[in-house]
Amino acid sequence: MKRIIFLFLILCCVSKTQAQTLLDVYKTGTINLIEDTEYAKNTDWNKLFDDRTDTVNGNPVGVMKSISVSKTGEVFIGNYSKYNIYKFDKNGNYVKEFGKKGSNKGEFLYRPTLHGILGNKYVFASDHQGRIQFYNLNGEFYKMVKIDYMPLQITPLKDNKIAIWGHVPYSGNTKYIVSIKDIETGKEVIVDSYMNSLINLKPIVIKLKEGGMVSFSPSSIRDKTIIERTFEGNLIVGHNTESKLSVYSPNGEKIKDIELNQSPIKTSEKMKTEFIERVKNYLIEKNIYEENKALLNDPNIYPDYFPMFYALKSDPEGNILVFNHSEDTGNSFYVYDKTGNFICKTKLISDDFKLSINSRFASFEIHPNGLYAFVTVIDSNTSEIKIIRTLLK
Repeated sequence: MKRIIFLFLILCCVSKTQAQTLLDVYKTGTINLIEDTEYAKNTDWNKLFDDRTDTVNGNPVGVMKSISVSKTGEVFIGNYSKYNIYKFDKNGNYVKEFGKKGSNKGEFLYRPTLHGILGNKYVFASDHQGRIQFYNLNGEFYKMVKIDYMPLQITPLKDNKIAIWGHVPYSGNTKYIVSIKDIETGKEVIVDSYMNSLINLKPIVIKLKEGGMVSFSPSSIRDKTIIERTFEGNLIVGHNTESKLSVYSPNGEKIKDIELNQSPIKTSEKMKTEFIERVKNYLIEKNIYEENKALLNDPNIYPDYFPMFYALKSDPEGNILVFNHSEDTGNSFYVYDKTGNFICKTKLISDDFKLSINSRFASFEIHPNGLYAFVTVIDSNTSEIKIIRTLLK
């Protein structure tokens, strides 16, 4: 009997020492997006994503989709072009769609963005006109929350609260704010605000002869605020021109700053020249070049450096992933543990799939079941897009 107990204790110790954490995965330096072929093996992605090549005014709305995963592994996909949300079960099988274009409760006036799951109870999306729609996880409408400013990014926190980065007109300028709102009481507290741009970057604004205006700016290096939740449900606020993050409680109290200790990468003269050339060709095409060419000489239309990062993500173990501009192949990111200590630099790569990451549309989520991602299939004859799951190990 003693020998059996002794062997059992040894096995427990070995199992414990061999248990792999996400930090162990990150420390390898590379995460390869290898598809779990058992996940969604009977799902017809070409049928579900038949909008994949849709464009509106040159914008590829068919691939503007957001993903969110419940605690039990149910997946929700926000379809920007279709004004709706798809639900899949934990095995990747299509279940239903909900939400539609319209002005009633539970409907979207404008193209919606899915923002996540609140308290593992409500999936929610906004149509960017201050109307935030909440549904239970069965897709049944729960409530609509209105705000009186333009939301740019929204993320769920704990205690029935959401964080919002948005902007409002203010004395002829633009005021940006980060607020925390209780969806039940309506109480809202502002934790951060600033006027206009974080830097001197100015978009090129052109008045068109047929009326209206068009704006140009280098989208990949635009200055912005990015918000994300910690695994515990607190708020992370990052200005992508600064090498730090700030963490707030759902009550709006500042908990700490996380120093990233990173340096920005310098932009190249070639990139600036190519951007200006694209704008110039547009002006020539519209026959409005002569009256607008002086705008192309403004030194503030293209920055000297990339922002420090372009996206933030937290994982189930409390680590924070800071996606940075890099010359490396793949999606490069820095890893900080839950106390804010820098751990390593890692990248997501794949020979089969392309993963486009930005702060507006959540293209992937790290879950205890693995990494779920909305991807484009490389070398696909049908421009296939799909949801994959990668088992992180």
